[in-house]
Amino acid sequence: MEAIYIPSVLDSHCKAYYRCNNLNDSKNSNTLTATGTITYPGGKYGKGIYNGAVGNNYVSVATDLVGTSDEAFAGHFRLNSEIASGVWGFGGMGKTSPNSYVLAAYYEYNGGTRRLHFNRSLPGVGNSDMYYNVDLGTKMHHIALMTLGVGGMMYGYLDGKVVASLYIGGLGFGSGGFADVFGFGADLGGNATPGIYDDWLVWDNCRTDAEIAALALDKYGSMF
Repeated sequence: MEAIYIPSVLDSHCKAYYRCNNLNDSKNSNTLTATGTITYPGGKYGKGIYNGAVGNNYVSVATDLVGTSDEAFAGHFRLNSEIASGVWGFGGMGKTSPNSYVLAAYYEYNGGTRRLHFNRSLPGVGNSDMYYNVDLGTKMHHIALMTLGVGGMMYGYLDGKVVASLYIGGLGFGSGGFADVFGFGADLGGNATPGIYDDWLVWDNCRTDAEIAALALDKYGSMF
């Protein structure tokens, strides 16, 4: 069957998408590099990228995909097992110029409570953090994170709905402290979240609630 595309999310602001059928299946030739052991079992749509253990197993591209202060990323995932301790990373991006910051999403076990952790960190300046208490289990989910640069908002989504928001106000940008990179299957420090990842996208602007909901709920059929 011919793939059904959602034009609004694949516009000129979409700087990369990853179908996760293989490392090369991407927009704008932003080919992924695998770290550790990566396989390709069934995902949300067709194949997915699978990292089977906590550790250095993830995929990434060593470039600044967005080049702006507004950015967003989103994708499907399914945990291999429920978290019982520590911090796992779903994905994130770092940049060094013209302004430096890191945008990332995590899953944490914090004193008996499981929660999503959305973060925008500014090297040498500080952090903006949002949390959402949830037990993800081992079913397929969709996650998204976006920020409106300096003096704007940060939004975290789970399964098509906003679950956390924060006015980041006066926090601007840092200087140095991280490489230009985007990756998923782990946080930017290489701490992997074992499971399947499928259909991840990166934009250089923020998207609408309706677009994120459509991606999460497959309202228009298979995107890829």
